[in-house]
Amino acid sequence: MKIKTILCDFDGSLVDNDERFSPQAKSLIDKALRKGVRFSIATGRQYLGKIKETIKDLGIDGYHIVHGGAMIYDTINNKKIWHKSISSNSLSVISEYLKNENVIFAFETENSIYMYPKHIDTIYLKNVKVINLSKYNGEAVYKLLVFAKLNGFPENLIDKHVKKIQALSKDVEIIKFNFDGAFGVDITSERSTKHTAVLEYCKILGLDRKEVAAIGDGYNDYPLLTAVGFKVAMGNSHKELKDIADLVVSPVYEGGFDEAMKYMLDNLT
Repeated sequence: MKIKTILCDFDGSLVDNDERFSPQAKSLIDKALRKGVRFSIATGRQYLGKIKETIKDLGIDGYHIVHGGAMIYDTINNKKIWHKSISSNSLSVISEYLKNENVIFAFETENSIYMYPKHIDTIYLKNVKVINLSKYNGEAVYKLLVFAKLNGFPENLIDKHVKKIQALSKDVEIIKFNFDGAFGVDITSERSTKHTAVLEYCKILGLDRKEVAAIGDGYNDYPLLTAVGFKVAMGNSHKELKDIADLVVSPVYEGGFDEAMKYMLDNLT
């Protein structure tokens, strides 16, 4: 099997807890690009802050999947080429429920984070403009986040809220995240996961998804991996991700990204 594209999750796959990629990452990605293999990021974050900076540092301008699969962004022409936002009805009923439960949560739009109430002590909000939810102006929301760590929630309490939200809204997808001790849930439109984004990405670029490889480590990377032909799970991934992987490598902080790239460059290109 030959691959034409590599999709890579950001936190815990491409970069470590300090948001740093390995010293060899750029040279390995450059080698892939010289072989005609496209390299794109597929992240839960916005195309802002560290994502934008890393794309520039690695020289990988092009199409990237952001907002957990709710948008495909063209960084060459600085425009979104595909996107699916959460319905206004779901935003309304979910946010009303969370406010009544005194839960800290956030709306993630293309350019801002609107939080209720305003808190900024989380890795996901570094270098991103944070605005109080009272100033939300109705722009498209691509992801609603509930931060368990900020709320002091144990995981079973998050599960309780997830069940309630699922009962309130039938047109959303809810996926857990857990990175560097910051866990919680990402809520997107049911039409926007990393899986559906990969299918759109392939359609736009004229790719067979069997020609795509993906690297991931988190719960939201399960739909990413199920959409591609070659699946790589990082060593710190949960069991379900490892079970479907074609290759399991070391955690990112032990050189797992480099292992994955070297294997694919040697065997799949």
